Amino acid sequence: MNGGDRLKNYSGETYLASEFYGGRGFVYAKDTAQKLNADMAVVSSGLGIIKEDTKIPPYGCTVVPGSYDSVKPMIIDNSFSPQGWMRSMQYASPVSKSLTDIIRGDNGLILVSLSAGYLRMIGQDLATLPAEVKERLRILTRAPLKDIRPDLHRFVMPYDKRLDSPLSSYRGTMSDFASRALQHFASEIMPLEGENKALQTRQINQSLDRLIEKPYKPQEPSLLDQSYDDELPLLDGLRDNDYSGPCL
Repeated sequence: MNGGDRLKNYSGETYLASEFYGGRGFVYAKDTAQKLNADMAVVSSGLGIIKEDTKIPPYGCTVVPGSYDSVKPMIIDNSFSPQGWMRSMQYASPVSKSLTDIIRGDNGLILVSLSAGYLRMIGQDLATLPAEVKERLRILTRAPLKDIRPDLHRFVMPYDKRLDSPLSSYRGTMSDFASRALQHFASEIMPLEGENKALQTRQINQSLDRLIEKPYKPQEPSLLDQSYDDELPLLDGLRDNDYSGPCL
Protein backbone atom coordinates (compact mmCIF):
# COMPACT_ATOMS: atom_id res chain seq x y z
CA MET A 1 0.00 0.00 0.00
CA ASN A 2 1.47 3.36 -1.00
CA GLY A 3 1.41 6.57 1.02
CA GLY A 4 -1.66 7.90 -0.76
CA ASP A 5 -3.63 4.73 -0.04
CA ARG A 6 -2.57 4.79 3.61
CA LEU A 7 -3.84 8.36 3.93
CA LYS A 8 -7.13 7.56 2.25
CA ASN A 9 -7.68 4.45 4.37
CA TYR A 10 -6.48 5.91 7.67
CA SER A 11 -9.09 5.52 10.40
CA GLY A 12 -7.16 6.52 13.51
CA GLU A 13 -7.14 9.71 15.52
CA THR A 14 -6.99 13.02 13.66
CA TYR A 15 -6.21 16.59 14.68
CA LEU A 16 -7.06 20.02 13.36
CA ALA A 17 -4.07 21.30 11.39
CA SER A 18 -4.17 24.54 13.39
CA GLU A 19 -3.70 22.53 16.60
CA PHE A 20 -1.36 19.80 15.36
CA TYR A 21 1.65 21.87 14.40
CA GLY A 22 3.95 23.40 16.99
CA GLY A 23 7.10 25.43 17.06
CA ARG A 24 7.60 29.12 17.59
CA GLY A 25 7.34 30.02 13.91
CA PHE A 26 3.97 28.34 13.58
CA VAL A 27 2.70 30.00 16.75
CA TYR A 28 3.79 33.42 15.47
CA ALA A 29 2.02 32.93 12.15
CA LYS A 30 -1.10 31.51 13.77
CA ASP A 31 -1.31 34.41 16.23
CA THR A 32 -0.86 36.91 13.41
CA ALA A 33 -3.62 35.32 11.34
CA GLN A 34 -5.96 35.37 14.34
CA LYS A 35 -5.24 39.04 15.07
CA LEU A 36 -6.04 39.89 11.46
CA ASN A 37 -9.09 37.62 11.40
CA ALA A 38 -7.49 35.85 8.46
CA ASP A 39 -7.59 32.23 7.38
CA MET A 40 -4.38 30.23 7.28
CA ALA A 41 -3.08 27.23 5.38
CA VAL A 42 0.04 25.11 5.81
CA VAL A 43 2.54 23.85 3.27
CA SER A 44 3.21 20.33 4.53
CA SER A 45 5.89 17.92 3.31
CA GLY A 46 3.69 15.00 4.29
CA LEU A 47 0.22 16.16 3.31
CA GLY A 48 0.50 18.88 0.66
CA ILE A 49 -1.18 22.26 1.05
CA ILE A 50 -3.82 22.06 3.76
CA LYS A 51 -6.26 24.51 5.29
CA GLU A 52 -6.02 25.24 8.99
CA ASP A 53 -9.43 23.65 9.73
CA THR A 54 -8.53 20.37 8.01
CA LYS A 55 -8.40 17.26 10.19
CA ILE A 56 -5.14 15.41 9.63
CA PRO A 57 -3.45 12.24 10.91
CA PRO A 58 -0.27 12.44 12.99
CA TYR A 59 2.89 12.16 10.90
CA GLY A 60 6.55 13.11 10.74
CA CYS A 61 8.00 14.30 7.44
CA THR A 62 10.16 17.13 6.10
CA VAL A 63 12.13 18.07 3.00
CA VAL A 64 14.94 19.54 5.12
CA PRO A 65 18.17 17.66 4.25
CA GLY A 66 19.81 15.92 7.18
CA SER A 67 16.71 15.84 9.37
CA TYR A 68 15.89 12.45 10.88
CA ASP A 69 12.48 12.46 9.17
CA SER A 70 13.64 13.90 5.84
CA VAL A 71 12.07 12.24 2.81
CA LYS A 72 15.11 12.77 0.58
CA PRO A 73 17.03 9.60 1.63
CA MET A 74 13.92 7.54 0.83
CA ILE A 75 14.17 8.42 -2.88
CA ILE A 76 16.65 5.83 -4.12
CA ASP A 77 17.08 6.91 -7.76
CA ASN A 78 18.43 10.41 -6.98
CA SER A 79 15.37 11.96 -8.64
CA PHE A 80 14.23 13.85 -5.54
CA SER A 81 13.25 17.47 -5.92
CA PRO A 82 11.10 19.61 -3.60
CA GLN A 83 8.84 20.54 -6.50
CA GLY A 84 8.36 16.94 -7.57
CA TRP A 85 7.66 15.84 -4.02
CA MET A 86 4.97 18.50 -3.59
CA ARG A 87 3.31 17.51 -6.86
CA SER A 88 3.21 13.93 -5.63
CA MET A 89 1.71 15.00 -2.30
CA GLN A 90 -0.94 17.12 -3.96
CA TYR A 91 -1.89 14.15 -6.12
CA ALA A 92 -1.81 11.50 -3.39
CA SER A 93 -3.06 13.34 -0.32
CA PRO A 94 -6.85 13.38 0.15
CA VAL A 95 -6.59 16.52 2.32
CA SER A 96 -4.38 18.64 0.04
CA LYS A 97 -5.76 21.64 -1.84
CA SER A 98 -4.37 23.53 -4.80
CA LEU A 99 -3.34 27.15 -4.46
CA THR A 100 -6.19 28.04 -6.79
CA ASP A 101 -8.66 26.35 -4.43
CA ILE A 102 -7.21 28.19 -1.44
CA ILE A 103 -7.47 31.68 -2.91
CA ARG A 104 -10.61 31.28 -5.02
CA GLY A 105 -13.18 34.03 -4.43
CA ASP A 106 -10.82 36.49 -2.74
CA ASN A 107 -9.07 39.51 -4.15
CA GLY A 108 -6.78 40.89 -1.44
CA LEU A 109 -3.13 40.45 -0.54
CA ILE A 110 -1.70 36.94 -0.33
CA LEU A 111 1.09 36.81 2.24
CA VAL A 112 3.54 33.96 1.70
CA SER A 113 5.64 33.27 4.80
CA LEU A 114 8.07 30.46 3.96
CA SER A 115 11.70 29.40 4.12
CA ALA A 116 13.77 28.57 1.03
CA GLY A 117 13.01 24.84 0.85
CA TYR A 118 9.28 25.30 0.99
CA LEU A 119 9.34 28.17 -1.50
CA ARG A 120 11.01 25.72 -3.87
CA MET A 121 8.25 23.22 -3.17
CA ILE A 122 5.47 25.54 -4.29
CA GLY A 123 7.43 27.92 -6.53
CA GLN A 124 5.88 26.49 -9.69
CA ASP A 125 2.39 26.83 -8.21
CA LEU A 126 3.02 30.47 -7.33
CA ALA A 127 4.64 31.31 -10.66
CA THR A 128 1.76 29.88 -12.70
CA LEU A 129 -0.98 31.80 -10.92
CA PRO A 130 -2.83 34.28 -13.17
CA ALA A 131 -0.97 37.57 -13.57
CA GLU A 132 -3.59 39.56 -11.67
CA VAL A 133 -3.39 37.10 -8.76
CA LYS A 134 0.41 37.18 -8.64
CA GLU A 135 0.28 40.95 -8.20
CA ARG A 136 -1.30 40.26 -4.81
CA LEU A 137 1.65 38.12 -3.64
CA ARG A 138 3.91 39.37 -0.89
CA ILE A 139 6.69 36.85 -0.17
CA LEU A 140 8.13 37.19 3.34
CA THR A 141 11.34 35.20 3.75
CA ARG A 142 15.06 35.33 4.57
CA ALA A 143 15.86 33.07 1.62
CA PRO A 144 18.49 34.47 -0.77
CA LEU A 145 17.12 35.48 -4.15
CA LYS A 146 19.39 32.87 -5.74
CA ASP A 147 17.27 30.22 -4.01
CA ILE A 148 14.00 31.65 -5.34
CA ARG A 149 12.64 31.37 -8.88
CA PRO A 150 13.62 34.49 -10.87
CA ASP A 151 10.01 35.04 -11.94
CA LEU A 152 9.06 35.44 -8.26
CA HIS A 153 11.81 37.90 -7.30
CA ARG A 154 9.62 40.96 -7.80
CA PHE A 155 7.19 39.73 -5.16
CA VAL A 156 9.83 39.24 -2.44
CA MET A 157 9.66 41.88 0.27
CA PRO A 158 13.04 43.32 1.45
CA TYR A 159 13.35 41.56 4.81
CA ASP A 160 16.92 40.89 5.92
CA LYS A 161 19.21 40.94 8.96
CA ARG A 162 17.94 44.39 9.96
CA LEU A 163 14.93 42.60 11.47
CA ASP A 164 17.33 41.07 14.02
CA SER A 165 18.90 44.36 15.07
CA PRO A 166 19.34 44.82 18.85
CA LEU A 167 16.79 47.63 18.53
CA SER A 168 14.19 45.34 16.95
CA SER A 169 11.26 43.91 18.87
CA TYR A 170 11.02 41.20 16.19
CA ARG A 171 14.34 39.46 16.92
CA GLY A 172 14.46 35.67 16.89
CA THR A 173 16.11 32.66 15.27
CA MET A 174 16.78 31.94 11.61
CA SER A 175 14.22 29.13 11.63
CA ASP A 176 11.36 31.46 12.58
CA PHE A 177 12.49 34.44 10.47
CA ALA A 178 9.69 34.15 7.89
CA SER A 179 7.02 34.19 10.59
CA ARG A 180 8.65 37.17 12.29
CA ALA A 181 8.71 39.01 8.97
CA LEU A 182 5.00 38.22 8.70
CA GLN A 183 4.45 39.70 12.15
CA HIS A 184 6.32 42.87 11.19
CA PHE A 185 4.46 43.23 7.89
CA ALA A 186 1.07 42.76 9.55
CA SER A 187 1.79 45.07 12.49
CA GLU A 188 3.97 47.80 10.97
CA ILE A 189 3.18 47.92 7.24
CA MET A 190 -0.42 46.86 6.70
CA PRO A 191 -1.87 49.58 8.96
CA LEU A 192 -0.24 52.19 6.70
CA GLU A 193 -2.14 53.54 3.73
CA GLY A 194 -1.87 51.79 0.40
CA GLU A 195 -1.27 48.24 -0.86
CA ASN A 196 1.02 49.26 -3.71
CA LYS A 197 3.99 46.87 -3.76
CA ALA A 198 6.59 49.57 -4.48
CA LEU A 199 5.19 51.70 -1.67
CA GLN A 200 5.21 48.78 0.77
CA THR A 201 8.79 47.93 -0.20
CA ARG A 202 9.80 51.49 0.61
CA GLN A 203 7.85 51.41 3.88
CA ILE A 204 9.56 48.17 4.94
CA ASN A 205 13.00 49.59 4.21
CA GLN A 206 12.21 52.77 6.12
CA SER A 207 10.92 50.78 9.09
CA LEU A 208 13.93 48.44 9.16
CA ASP A 209 16.42 51.26 8.64
CA ARG A 210 15.18 52.83 11.86
CA LEU A 211 16.39 49.71 13.68
CA ILE A 212 20.05 50.15 12.75
CA GLU A 213 22.61 52.72 13.77
CA LYS A 214 23.97 53.37 10.29
CA PRO A 215 22.51 52.98 6.78
CA TYR A 216 22.38 49.37 5.65
CA LYS A 217 23.15 48.46 2.04
CA PRO A 218 21.47 45.18 1.04
CA GLN A 219 23.88 42.63 -0.37
CA GLU A 220 23.72 41.36 -3.91
CA PRO A 221 21.83 38.05 -4.22
CA SER A 222 25.07 36.11 -4.81
CA LEU A 223 26.49 37.41 -1.53
CA LEU A 224 23.48 36.84 0.68
CA ASP A 225 23.65 34.48 3.62
CA GLN A 226 23.26 30.77 3.05
CA SER A 227 19.64 29.68 2.84
CA TYR A 228 17.91 27.80 5.62
CA ASP A 229 14.82 25.70 6.03
CA ASP A 230 12.37 25.15 8.83
CA GLU A 231 9.98 22.29 9.30
CA LEU A 232 6.71 24.15 9.72
CA PRO A 233 6.32 26.58 6.87
CA LEU A 234 3.23 28.67 6.39
CA LEU A 235 1.52 30.75 3.85
CA ASP A 236 -0.73 33.55 4.93
CA GLY A 237 -3.11 35.78 2.99
CA LEU A 238 -5.71 38.48 3.52
CA ARG A 239 -8.77 39.82 1.75
CA ASP A 240 -9.27 43.51 1.14
CA ASN A 241 -9.42 45.62 4.27
CA ASP A 242 -11.54 43.30 6.40
CA TYR A 243 -8.66 40.78 6.66
CA SER A 244 -11.04 37.86 6.30
CA GLY A 245 -9.78 36.17 3.17
CA PRO A 246 -7.73 33.04 2.61
CA CYS A 247 -4.27 32.59 3.90
CA LEU A 248 -1.84 30.43 2.07
